[in-house]
Amino acid sequence: DLNAGTYRFVITAKDSSNNESAKNAAHAVTVTLSKNEVPDTSAPVVDAAKFEAIDNYNGTQDQLRGLAGAIGEQGAAVQAYLWTDANENGEVDADELGT
Repeated sequence: DLNAGTYRFVITAKDSSNNESAKNAAHAVTVTLSKNEVPDTSAPVVDAAKFEAIDNYNGTQDQLRGLAGAIGEQGAAVQAYLWTDANENGEVDADELGT
């Protein structure tokens, strides 16, 4: 759990009789850590039940609004794609999404 930065380590080895190699500069290793973060490999969770459509009926653009907790990750960019289920199979096929 080291912070980002440059660190020097001296590497030693012990045998089964507990004899340890010399601790000297000849066995030093320098390591530079640029981050101390675990990479984010999971997509944000979307709770579709926490979105509402607002039909303005007055010539202004309709809106799609996410309520609190609609997206499970702070600062995530949200995109909405118009979907036409052309083959009516209930699955989002690549050619069914609009922009």
